Amino acid sequence: MGNNGQLQSRKNIQKALDNFLTCADEARCKTNEQASTALRGGNVHRMAEGGIWLHTPQLIEKISTLVRECLVALNAFEIHETDIKEAMWSAATAETNSKNRHRQFFELIETARNVPQIFLAANHLFVLRDPVKIVEVGDVVILRTAALANDESLALEIRVGEAEGIHFTEAKPILELPFMAWKVLVSTSVRNADEEARWKINIAISLLRCALLTLPSALRPPNGDVEHQPTEPSRITAAALLEGRSCRFSDNYGHRYQIDEIALNHLNEWKLNDTAAEIFYPQKDTVGERLNRGLGWMTLARQTKLRAERFMHFFTSLEALLTKKDQSVPITQNIARSVACIISNNPKSRIDISKSIIDLYAKRSSLIHGGTRAEIHASDVYKLQSITEIVYWTVITRKPVKTIYQDFSRELERASFGLEWPESV
Repeated sequence: MGNNGQLQSRKNIQKALDNFLTCADEARCKTNEQASTALRGGNVHRMAEGGIWLHTPQLIEKISTLVRECLVALNAFEIHETDIKEAMWSAATAETNSKNRHRQFFELIETARNVPQIFLAANHLFVLRDPVKIVEVGDVVILRTAALANDESLALEIRVGEAEGIHFTEAKPILELPFMAWKVLVSTSVRNADEEARWKINIAISLLRCALLTLPSALRPPNGDVEHQPTEPSRITAAALLEGRSCRFSDNYGHRYQIDEIALNHLNEWKLNDTAAEIFYPQKDTVGERLNRGLGWMTLARQTKLRAERFMHFFTSLEALLTKKDQSVPITQNIARSVACIISNNPKSRIDISKSIIDLYAKRSSLIHGGTRAEIHASDVYKLQSITEIVYWTVITRKPVKTIYQDFSRELERASFGLEWPESV
């Protein structure tokens, strides 16, 4: 919801916490004999702070209910399930005073969530050409590792080198990174930081890629090619024997992006940094919230080598942007019409684009519900990738990120009856 007070005000969470504490008190061993019996029988759920709790179906149910209610209130991005469980058990081991236990639980939850952090990692996907030193995409920064090495405010020492990883010394820990690095600002549970930072990187990559679509000279991975993992070095991962006499090696190498001065000026003209900031922190029920959901899936699609998986991820990205809460129109028709109206205002072109999406969606349905990988051709994936990237960049450049999503959706619905999109003001 947003803060500790709002969480405490939820009666369902208060009730779930009361139920858990009552059940935990009942499951706690009261005597040494009970504890010994539980240990011998292997019926121990938890041992901590001098207490032993029995493993009972009722206790498991109460734990699950409280965790679920907290995640619904805060969402899984702000806090980790383990943080909630630690707060629960800390309250359970405290003195049996309802107010104190409740206060302790909510204080620990508040301490654990939305912790500001800096995520640093090797960058194996981008190269910055002189004189470009840094590219900022909202909370995601692409920079040369040497710039981090001179930052004395960091709690560790950064060095440029090939032996990537952490080295512990008597002074500061040493993080050795290659020539390029990622620097990402995240505010979440410490346990969520790695995942959330990597997802922000994925959003930033797709946003950059879409922006570079309109720059012919941009050096970026071609459509359909596997994109290199953003934080992983190149290495041979497998080998295929050809009739037992020769080998074909498989590695995780993919094409990379190069940002030169022309590309950087192009990104600055589009005010990409400002747009990214709005997408990373979108207002609820806006176009920006949908862009935030979908851009990361585009990156996942480009990174996987499996054709069927790429196909699914690109459709997930389209659905994240275009699926309406109102399901009165079949999802296939809605996606097909919306895509057609975004890409073209020509009636004939809209019909052709819509038919292509319907045909591709039929293959997607066969894949999801029947596992029919053989129907997914490379040309299908290339076409779907092009459509998805064009749709996203068209929306980003022609609709304000703060547009209310319901208004955006209604405008697309009107366009499906022949009006231009976007409508003239």
